Amino acid sequence: MRILYLFIVTLLLLSCAPPFYNSQNKVIPRDSMRQFFAREAELLGFRPGDTVADIGAGDATIDAFFSLAVNNLHYKLVDIDKAWLNERRVRKNFVSYQQLYRSKNTYSYDLVLNTPTHIPLETGSMDKVLCRKTLHEFSDPHRMLNELYRVLGDSGRLMVVEVKPLQAGEMDPGCKKLHLPADSITALLAQHGFELRQSVAAPIVYEKGREMNILTFQKAPSTTTATAQARK
Repeated sequence: MRILYLFIVTLLLLSCAPPFYNSQNKVIPRDSMRQFFAREAELLGFRPGDTVADIGAGDATIDAFFSLAVNNLHYKLVDIDKAWLNERRVRKNFVSYQQLYRSKNTYSYDLVLNTPTHIPLETGSMDKVLCRKTLHEFSDPHRMLNELYRVLGDSGRLMVVEVKPLQAGEMDPGCKKLHLPADSITALLAQHGFELRQSVAAPIVYEKGREMNILTFQKAPSTTTATAQARK
């Protein structure tokens, strides 16, 4: 009976946790996904107890995976679409993955609905801001980058993750917008007072031949308080 019970519980957990698919619509093994995001969390420099603002968090599936690798993360989950960013969907992802992988890690989050030009977080309140595969989707990138600058603390870090294009002009198959190369991202952020501190290219294990660029920025030392105030 105990074996039957465990089997039923496992099936229920698997049915709760949504599967992942690659661009060829093939299911990605769950252990591969966990290892991939554990490595990404390491490259992003996440530490236990960090508070991270995830810009474009969606239903927090990725954040739920990060919480398997790093204990006691607190998220400001920021997204423009309340159909995705809602308590039911977000909680389901966190709970199902914690149970599926038998994780004892703790986590917490706040849901923050933004607009295309404003992030409702306090000025200078964030030490870590993640912009994961969302920069290329900004409808008004200059105003959003001003907002990212505003909410980031003076010694905080902005982490940008984008798929590395295989060739110039390559478009994302989902949103139909251009993939951004690392040098274009760096140049764009430099216009908004950010300085590149680290650049890493990491393989996307479930997409053969593809890599993602993980870029870490801080506010440039030459940026003055007056400049920061002008960006509000």
